[in-house]
Amino acid sequence: MTFLILLSPLFVNSLYNGNKILFMWLVILITFSNLGLEFFLTKKRGRNPKEYIGIFTIASIPINMVILLLFAT
Repeated sequence: MTFLILLSPLFVNSLYNGNKILFMWLVILITFSNLGLEFFLTKKRGRNPKEYIGIFTIASIPINMVILLLFAT
């Protein structure tokens, strides 16, 4: 979902054309936050995706939206 938001024409046009380094930091920050959350959940819940995918989705979407709102303003 994050990459759909990042690649939407309005968001990309306003942020990427304004500051390319900021856009790259945004992508890196979201990617690492998702990787960190998934690593934490696999340690707590096990490696079976059925056991942690619901919590990952519920937790990652608000985190990613906050990151997007911080950088988009």
